Amino acid sequence: KEVSIEGIVNDGKLKDLAIFDKPEPLEGPIFPETIFITPTILDEHLQFSLLETAQTALQALGISKGPVHIELRINDHGNYILECAARSIGGLCSKVLEFKGGMSLEELILRSALGRNVEKTQLIDKAKGVMMMPTEKRGILREIHGIKAALAVKGITDLQTTIKPGEMLEPLPKGDRYLGFLFAEGKDQDTVIIVLQEAWSKIEVVSEKI
Repeated sequence: KEVSIEGIVNDGKLKDLAIFDKPEPLEGPIFPETIFITPTILDEHLQFSLLETAQTALQALGISKGPVHIELRINDHGNYILECAARSIGGLCSKVLEFKGGMSLEELILRSALGRNVEKTQLIDKAKGVMMMPTEKRGILREIHGIKAALAVKGITDLQTTIKPGEMLEPLPKGDRYLGFLFAEGKDQDTVIIVLQEAWSKIEVVSEKI
């Protein structure tokens, strides 16, 4: 299982802002990350253990201030750091993080950089998720069908494409761009996963082979 921790560091101490679960199997050697869901359904003991591992990694790397994005893999032997980066979450994924008072992740980072106290900042208590729509076939993008149908799925809050018609589609391992991002919310994690998968099933990519 893999998870992602979004946090902010002040004076070397990690404040966790969100733990994302990655519910779809991530089996290599090459695979696209697809769905991120928050809040996590992991038990409190495992969450504490993950945060301890993350804190140790930050100290080892000398990261003492600013936003951090940490990826970990969990198995029967423990927690393993895959990435520990001094940055916030990439792409458009931060749109799923909404804090009480309507604050975005970017605003929170700026407040912290200006010396404001963000220790008590909490996420809105609602299951939310993002699907990074994978680029599955190589070619020139011509059209994306089904966007209206995907947006009509109950629970979908937004869909944004990031590759335009006429641009190159390049899947892994050479590709470094997603087709776009699907956003959803629901009563619980399982509901959000189903909503995202249903919406993705409505999308049809028309491309020209090269």
